[in-house]
Amino acid sequence: MRIRQYASTMKSVIRQILFGIGLSLPVCTPAFCQIPSTNQPTTTLPPVADVADLSGPRFGFTFLPEGLIQTLGGNAAFIEKLDGLFSQHLYDPGNEPGHHVAYLYSYAGESYKTQARVRSLLESMYHNAPDGLAGNEDCGQMSAWYILSALGFYPVDPVSGNYVFGSPLFDSASIELGRGKQLEIETVGNGPDKPYIQDVTWNGKPYAKSWFSHSDIAQGGKFILKMGDKPNAAFGAQPSVRPTSMTLSSNSASRSVPG
Repeated sequence: MRIRQYASTMKSVIRQILFGIGLSLPVCTPAFCQIPSTNQPTTTLPPVADVADLSGPRFGFTFLPEGLIQTLGGNAAFIEKLDGLFSQHLYDPGNEPGHHVAYLYSYAGESYKTQARVRSLLESMYHNAPDGLAGNEDCGQMSAWYILSALGFYPVDPVSGNYVFGSPLFDSASIELGRGKQLEIETVGNGPDKPYIQDVTWNGKPYAKSWFSHSDIAQGGKFILKMGDKPNAAFGAQPSVRPTSMTLSSNSASRSVPG
């Protein structure tokens, strides 16, 4: 009985997840699963594997940074989904599966929305009190998100070694990188009502990308971020300066810059 109840529950959860990205429940045979879609021909997937753990709202699962910009129909559709997630209060900032979500605007060329969302979360969902965290600390993951985001960046895809700019809280900060190397981050014109990056310099030279790699900073250096109260929609807008992401190809996923 418990196994049947568990299977029924999992079926309901999977149906909700698929609904979040516009698909229906798979029709499965021992060889394959077919996922009907109103937007595209039937997609064939490998057999369903065991599911160890699912947590979070269905919309949270649709925003994994691996080809979803293409899967959801391009940049505009992707942004619309993200906007709806926040405007309908479906985003849960208190659970680690969703810590990356506010940073995903940058992958579609709207870094200024990442900046606004991150600053809002930093200021509204964390405070210095016994209940100052938005959810379960769970081995330090919420504190880690806060510290990194307060510094002004976050590793959306940790395996890549890349960091995406957010909206720093500090006027200046210095991070020890080891072997005598330091990463310095300084803001100009920062304040509670100035969450938007106007421009960035790296070691005194203009820096156009809305992200950076660990190899860029390994030898130390200094970022200076000029902040303002109005969005700079041009910052991070061009495909060549957006964070790299997984895209879809006919045979396998490949890592490139979303278009």
